[in-house]
Amino acid sequence: MKNIKKPLISFLMAMVIIFCMVTPTSAASAYDAGKALSYAKAHWNDGKGYCAEFVSDCLKAGGCTVWSTGATTLAKRLKSSSYGTWLELEFEKNGNIKVSKNRDKLSLGDPVFYYCPQCEQKANTPYVHVVLYSGEDSNGNMKCYAHNSSKNNEVITLKGCGYSDIYYDGWDKHPYGRVTAAYVYHMNEATNSSKPSSTQPQYFDCNIQITCSPGKEVNLYNNPGDSNRAEYFSKGQSVVSTRGAKLSDGTTWYEITARKRNTGEIRNFWLKYDSSRMTLKNLSDGNSNSDTTEKDRNVKLALEKPIVEVSLGETATFNFTFTGDAGKVEYRILDKNICEYVSGGWKQSEHKGYITFSTLAEGTTNIPIFLYDKNENVADFYLATLSSLNKSIQKHNN
Repeated sequence: MKNIKKPLISFLMAMVIIFCMVTPTSAASAYDAGKALSYAKAHWNDGKGYCAEFVSDCLKAGGCTVWSTGATTLAKRLKSSSYGTWLELEFEKNGNIKVSKNRDKLSLGDPVFYYCPQCEQKANTPYVHVVLYSGEDSNGNMKCYAHNSSKNNEVITLKGCGYSDIYYDGWDKHPYGRVTAAYVYHMNEATNSSKPSSTQPQYFDCNIQITCSPGKEVNLYNNPGDSNRAEYFSKGQSVVSTRGAKLSDGTTWYEITARKRNTGEIRNFWLKYDSSRMTLKNLSDGNSNSDTTEKDRNVKLALEKPIVEVSLGETATFNFTFTGDAGKVEYRILDKNICEYVSGGWKQSEHKGYITFSTLAEGTTNIPIFLYDKNENVADFYLATLSSLNKSIQKHNN
C-alpha cells in the first residue's frame, strides 16, 4: 500500500503545481478597484513616495502589476499594457473635472493623469501629476486620493505647474507650466464590473489617408464613440491616420492630428468613418500611388533652439530646419504684449528658415510654429518659448 500511495501523492502534488503555474495567466489581468481604493484610503498621508509611486502602489494592491515612480512613465507603461483604455477627459478651465461630463469614461479606482504641453516641450514629461479617482462631490467635481499634495477622497483643482515643482494655485505665477488636459486610464470593464467589456473599443494599427469629400463637413471627437463634437474639418482636406478603433456597434473610427480653429492648438482627434463624407486610401497597399503622399507625411520641423532668452528691447530669432516638401510656415504669438513679428523666411532648397521677433515687455510667451505640406495640411509643429528679461535684473543676478 505504501508503494501505491507515494506515486499517487507525487502525482497529485505535480497537478497542483501545474495548476498554480497555469491559472495566474488569466488572473494577472484582473483588477480589483475596491482593494485599490482601500489601500488609498489607508495610505493617502503615509508620506511614502510622490504621486506616481502612491498611485502605482494603489494599482498594485488592486492586482495591476504596472508600476513607476514617475507619472509620465506610469502613463506610458499603462498604455502599453492590456489592463484598460487610455481616454481624454473633459477638463474645465478652472482646473476641475466634472464627473457628469465624463461618466462613461471614469470608474472608481481609475488613475487620472494631468497633461502640461510646456513640460512635454521642456523636459519630455507631459504628465505632471496622477491621482486615483474616488467619486464626486455634491457639485459634481471629481474626488480623488493622491500624494503631493495629499488628498483624502477630496476634490482636486489643478491648473498649473512649474518645470520642477507642481503648483496648485494657478498658472500666473508659473508662466511656463499650464495644465491643459486630463486623461484617464480606464481599467478594463470586465475587471471592475462597471459595464460589459464588449463596449470597449478594439484598437488597431493602420496607414490610411482620409480625404474629406468637397463641400462636406466631418465632425471630430475627443474619443471614439463620443457624441459631442469637439472640432471639424471640411473643404476637401486630407489627413493620414496610423491608429483606428472598432466599436461594438460596428462603427470604425480613426485617430488624426488637426488644429483647433479657435486656439490654433495642434492635437489628436477621432473621426467616425462615413463613406458619404470621406474617402479612404490604404497607404500600405503596394499598388497605391503614394509617392506624393509619403513626401507630405515626411514633412518634419525642428527648432535649433526652442527656448530663447533675450534682454528686453532686443530681438529673438528662432532658426529652424525641416524635411520633406513643405508648403508654408506659420506662427502664432500667444501674448502680443510681450513680442511682435519682425521678419522671417525659409528656403525649400536649403530646408531651413528663421523667424525674428522684437521684445516689447518683460515676460515669457509661447509661440507655436506650424509647418504645412503642399496640400495645406498641418504636417508638424513646434512650441517655441520666448523670454524677455529685464536688463537691470540680469546685471544684478550676474
